[in-house]
Amino acid sequence: MLILAIAILLTIIGYGLLFGPPFVPTHLKDLERLFSEVDVSNKVFVDLGMGDGRVLKVALEFGASEVVGYEINPFVYGFARIKFRNTEHCSFHLGPWQNGDVPDGAVVYVFADGRRKLAHEISDTFSRHKVITYGARLEGRSGTQIGAHTVHMPVAKHKQNRVA
Repeated sequence: MLILAIAILLTIIGYGLLFGPPFVPTHLKDLERLFSEVDVSNKVFVDLGMGDGRVLKVALEFGASEVVGYEINPFVYGFARIKFRNTEHCSFHLGPWQNGDVPDGAVVYVFADGRRKLAHEISDTFSRHKVITYGARLEGRSGTQIGAHTVHMPVAKHKQNRVA
């Protein structure tokens, strides 16, 4: 039994190392602090690398109207699906978030620690969304630090000046 558990763990970690970032769970204490200071009530909350879904679970507990998760690791995705099988107001997608649709007004969450290219892509793609990052700041965006998280405000639309 122990050998099977070790084999499964190594498979999950190996998949992450070969095909994307490894699964690193966010500490519950950090999430409770974050959501006690960031209002997600009655908002769609999107996690762009949901792992086992713990961030989404806490977002629901703090009043998010709907949670949406994207995950590329099929093993971790499957675990989250089982964990949330009887939970309403959530949808999960196996595959990259770039293939999905994030509604206007949604709060976007991403673990971007040490991944500058990803942070830049997130900043550009979600310029009109509030973005919460773990372990990284988005260049060109104002943000408030809450523990290991940074809450980045949407970039205001620039009004175009018309020349008469």
